[in-house]
Amino acid sequence: MRKLSLRHLPLLALLALLALVVLAPAQASDAKGTGHRSGSRVHRGSRKHRRRHRRAKHASLAAKRTRKPPSGSGSSGGSSSGSSGSGSSSGGSGSSGGSGSTPTGTSTSDPFAGIPFYVSSESGAAAAEREYSAQGRSSEAAELAKIATHAQAEWFGNWSDGHGGTNGDVSWWVGAATTAHSLPVIVAYDIPWRDCSGYSSGGAASPAAYREFIDQMAAGIAGRRTVVILEPDALAELSCLSSEQQADYYSLLSYAVSKLGESPAVSVYLDAGNATWQPAATMAARLRAAGVAHARGFSLNVSNFGTTAAETAYGEAIVRELGGGHFILDTSRNGNGPTSGGEWCNPPGRALGAQPTASTGNPLVDAYFWIKRPGESDGTCNGGPAAGTFWPSYAISLAQNAAW
Repeated sequence: MRKLSLRHLPLLALLALLALVVLAPAQASDAKGTGHRSGSRVHRGSRKHRRRHRRAKHASLAAKRTRKPPSGSGSSGGSSSGSSGSGSSSGGSGSSGGSGSTPTGTSTSDPFAGIPFYVSSESGAAAAEREYSAQGRSSEAAELAKIATHAQAEWFGNWSDGHGGTNGDVSWWVGAATTAHSLPVIVAYDIPWRDCSGYSSGGAASPAAYREFIDQMAAGIAGRRTVVILEPDALAELSCLSSEQQADYYSLLSYAVSKLGESPAVSVYLDAGNATWQPAATMAARLRAAGVAHARGFSLNVSNFGTTAAETAYGEAIVRELGGGHFILDTSRNGNGPTSGGEWCNPPGRALGAQPTASTGNPLVDAYFWIKRPGESDGTCNGGPAAGTFWPSYAISLAQNAAW
């Protein structure tokens, strides 16, 4: 190898300068995920508790679910006896937002109203209830029934439920709900670079693959009445992505809203994180860029423990920023609110929240719904099994602690 001489020093200095220019933006982007946000005391480590259902469920879900069409029934969307009040809205629909920013969607009325919610008899809670009943453990079975008899969302992503891919899997679920004359609520969870390489990382291999996933989901729905929760956390954690990836997210989410909402029977809710993640103005801007004007609205608190009061206030603030709109809240595990330290992974002492219902007492809140499946583990922490695995003892604890 030739030795470097002094005449090489200008070239080396130039290369070092170029390296600093290239690396600085990436380091700045990472700092957005690891540094503190002004006034929030939020950093990347503590932010984990605000993530959705840790969906590392690909093998465990396939192993525990039967392959026959799910039998089930509809639960009424009647008023809940849960402890979460709704309060009156101060952010009613209006025209103060930017042009085209108000969510209009393909549905002009609350899609949760006037129809029972689909309840599958093949859920982990239902299977555990039958097992405990057969063993004579009646008191525990009764607690499990609190979960098994209520509607919960079904998640679809880069795994298969054994019905011929996304099209068949979605058709299987939506068809079962339609046969039961009830409303299916499903979650699209396959966006590329999902979870910023965190616990639920994965998703479609490319933007083109994601569009194909959405096309297959739309084909499986086939114009039947359905509610779709679109990509939990995608907009809330946008800062961890490069500028090019962020642009892809907006494009992909806009495509999904338009494609899934082609049928007036399908109502799409873009996920907006939760009250402790992004300021309302920031989230409203991201929702607007992702095509919320063509969606029914947005979802909040997915797999989180935020109180209904706090999440409702946050949702109302977003609606004011947008100049109108509607939202839904995940109340699956928020009965006792979050822990004092904001623990996200199987925190003890939590409780089921308000039962799924369209009777929220707030014209902006379309429904309280269990988007996260209560009792499914967040991961191997606090004694829990792998993420996505139904954990009977934790489910029983959630039910025992419920206010109803």
